[in-house]
Amino acid sequence: MIVRRVSVVAIALGSLLSSTANAQRRASEHATVSQRVDGTTINLEYDRPVARGRELFGSLVHWGQTWTPGANNATTIEVDRDVRLNGQTLPKGKYSVWMIPRESGPWTVIIHKNAKLFHTQRPTSQADEQLRFDATPEQGSHMETLAWYFPIVGPDLTTLRMHWGTTIIPMTIDVSPTATFDSLTASQRARYLGTYRMSGEWGAGGEISVADVDGQLLATRLNPPPGGHPTFALIPAGGEHRFYAGMGDKGKVLEVTTSETIVFLLDGNRATAFEFRTPDGKALWRGDIIKP
Repeated sequence: MIVRRVSVVAIALGSLLSSTANAQRRASEHATVSQRVDGTTINLEYDRPVARGRELFGSLVHWGQTWTPGANNATTIEVDRDVRLNGQTLPKGKYSVWMIPRESGPWTVIIHKNAKLFHTQRPTSQADEQLRFDATPEQGSHMETLAWYFPIVGPDLTTLRMHWGTTIIPMTIDVSPTATFDSLTASQRARYLGTYRMSGEWGAGGEISVADVDGQLLATRLNPPPGGHPTFALIPAGGEHRFYAGMGDKGKVLEVTTSETIVFLLDGNRATAFEFRTPDGKALWRGDIIKP
């Protein structure tokens, strides 16, 4: 009877220890951050050390010593398409990230081919590096827990920051656009100019005017619905008389919709109509010219 009670206690204690181990707090919690830029996904994975009143750079992290900007396993960056990191080509793949902090002047950033390294396994051979570049540190508000984040995201680039304490290391990532657009000559643009009356599922009875503004074809809806975009750019989409719709601001195209196409129908050298088509070829709406 006594043996049985001891066994029960032992089992209960073992369960408690196991539960405690699984629920234990970590000094540097795990984190991921991702950003999508024009079809390219950028992902960082890292553990987040906490300052806790310590002097960070020059003390905890030594000047001139290779360091992974995180804790435990090396911080990693992964891209699913080729990008340019601070002007240098970074092929699609997953890499570990290292830095060499300096008391004055730029820091060195190292992107290493081996993504599975512990923070004490500092790279020693440049032969295994994918690339290295300089990054100039900036000063900002105090960040208690080390963070990676994307403060600026544009149509084809983003700014990536490592921030700990008051130190910020900024980097720029450029992506290849998912679509490339050819320019048109003035005579080619002239084929599509005019006012079109709309019919179909979207805006039946309305009118759209296509004009040549500073070498860019702009379509303007003359009676847009509340909250609708009154103007969009016609971006050549490859293939004959095919365009994408581009939204922008102050003459700069910021967003292009490539999932649907605007296809012009011509009689000789002049457009007589256009259709807004889905990927399977269905025409959602149509515009027929009423005033060249």
